[in-house]
Amino acid sequence: MPGWDCHGLPIEHKVETTHGKHLPADQARALCREYAAAQVEVQKEGFVRLGVQGDWEHPYLTMNFANEAGEIRALAEMVKGGYVFKGLKPVNWCFDCGSALAEAEVEYQDKQSDAIDVAFPCAQPEALAAAFGLDALPKPASAVIWTTTPWTIRPTRR
Repeated sequence: MPGWDCHGLPIEHKVETTHGKHLPADQARALCREYAAAQVEVQKEGFVRLGVQGDWEHPYLTMNFANEAGEIRALAEMVKGGYVFKGLKPVNWCFDCGSALAEAEVEYQDKQSDAIDVAFPCAQPEALAAAFGLDALPKPASAVIWTTTPWTIRPTRR
């Protein structure tokens, strides 16, 4: 299932750059949703053109209201369970935007990171073959990904 993160400061910044700052909140949200949806369509068309297989009619979008409601319900359960509390961790704040910054958005200094390519063996080669109109694949197939966060890749044991 393909998916997109449709929230964040880059989208808000683009809307502010295009439409100006200090928009009414409902208008800013509507423009952000419109911009995110347009970007999803552009990227989806590119992936389809490249032959990437996925359920393109039913992607995961963080801005789907059902997904947002599910996130709020999950947060409520964490609060009820006592997992959310006030501690001593700083919250990075953008005074210009008036919102919290994710740790990934804070730049302290230049950092060089490794990037890796990883091949994941195809779990359903017959389904992949059928997607391309083949009876079978001529050889084993893998999905190759590229990441600049190699520490997130954990080997699995079979």
